[in-house]
Amino acid sequence: MQDFLESKYYSEYKRGAVFGVQQNQVSPLVTKMRSEAASKYVLLANNCSHACGQSMSSVGLDPGYIKSGPIRDRWGQVSEQWIMSPIPNIQYQQMIINNSSRLVMTVGK
Repeated sequence: MQDFLESKYYSEYKRGAVFGVQQNQVSPLVTKMRSEAASKYVLLANNCSHACGQSMSSVGLDPGYIKSGPIRDRWGQVSEQWIMSPIPNIQYQQMIINNSSRLVMTVGK
């Protein structure tokens, strides 16, 4: 992980987290991440944190959901929704919080 963060090719990344998965989850996780990484990124709707979150979700990890709301609709009903933040650093923190039981290590600032 530290090698990745120190690489000149990935200099935009300053932090990382490692989560434990079963051996039989590794291949599907890598396949999903490659597919997500090759997709078209959109700043707020489909960025690098969404790619990581979707990949994590494919093997049963929480992608970093946070509760929004309460929201009152036009009929006066109040509801809450679970959403993924469009801000990568916030979603990263939620991934760590929501998957703390499977967190192996974090590196970086």
